[in-house]
Amino acid sequence: ASGSKAELSIPIPSQLQGSAPNEIPLWHFDETTGLWREEGFAVRQGNAYVGEVSHFSFWNCDVPYPLVNIEGTILTPDGNPLINVWVRVTVAMVGSGYGTVDDNGYFNGAVPAGQTLLLEAIDPCYQVLLSQSIGPFTSDTDLGNFTAISGSTFKYTNVTGSLVNCNNEPMVNGIFRICQDGNCNFVATDGNGNLNTSMTYCSSGDIRITAYDLDAQLQSTAQNYAAAPIINVGTLAACATQISEFIRMNINGEEVVYPLPYEYGQPGSIRHVAAFAPDSSYTFSLAFPVGAPGSYTGQGVVFYSEQISPTYLYGLCEWCQDLTVTVTEFGNIGEFIRGTFSGNLDFYDINQQLFPNLPVSGQFAVIRLQ
Repeated sequence: ASGSKAELSIPIPSQLQGSAPNEIPLWHFDETTGLWREEGFAVRQGNAYVGEVSHFSFWNCDVPYPLVNIEGTILTPDGNPLINVWVRVTVAMVGSGYGTVDDNGYFNGAVPAGQTLLLEAIDPCYQVLLSQSIGPFTSDTDLGNFTAISGSTFKYTNVTGSLVNCNNEPMVNGIFRICQDGNCNFVATDGNGNLNTSMTYCSSGDIRITAYDLDAQLQSTAQNYAAAPIINVGTLAACATQISEFIRMNINGEEVVYPLPYEYGQPGSIRHVAAFAPDSSYTFSLAFPVGAPGSYTGQGVVFYSEQISPTYLYGLCEWCQDLTVTVTEFGNIGEFIRGTFSGNLDFYDINQQLFPNLPVSGQFAVIRLQ
């Protein structure tokens, strides 16, 4: 009703709980202008910020920083521009921002004024090629040139080929899964069932390619290719077996199946089972605290599901108290991780209308990569 308010509670991330202030501004996203607008404040209660809001929107807690602009150029050890790297700027106890260099190794962007910052250059193989403390700055600053270390293993390959179904017809609704050393890319076929993509690789290990027919839910046998600048897989038939890796989820009686999941996480840490659509129509992630069979609720259990089409639906819980993940099998690298999940979660539509306590259940089967 007009003039009424609702209470909003936003958890404080664990890494910020030691320094989080007692009061913090509230911001909402203005969908008309595309800008965040400050409106009211939230008060710390335990490990969450609690405030009152007068309308539904995307809300956030933030402390605004005055900004200055920095710019610079990153060079290789022999003085040439360093390209194909991310630039990461980190503020202690606040977080990191990312950007990329251009073809001349040049970067620029806004950073918090008056703060000591960590500037890093990271290649697509996640190697840190530059790490240097900079700042604090009180005005716009040209940092000049930086020289990165050598040793990047980053390389490109161009992968081409085509996909057919069991009737030897071009497969339009098909996917190629291209993996090396536990890192995978998913590439959709074009309107003629063809594949032509460039991707990065980071070592000399074989590149493993599997083709999928999403209409018939069939897949090819996996094929290994030596890492090289150019790989032509020829014609692959997605006709060998039923798709063996999947995430099946039921939300309030409606079932969806995600046929190309992946997993990640280091031994002894939180493990993730996830899936996404090449056309961005859905994104899904489920986490549990350790890589071992067992039932998990609460700490380490994270659920995230965002469905874009045919209708928008979004749900998230962290350290989920009302969702249980049961891992029934946790194999070695190259073997299966299998399990189920069930519970109740809050979901929202595109207008942030709340659908509370919807029953959620499902099962997953994915090959362990790490």
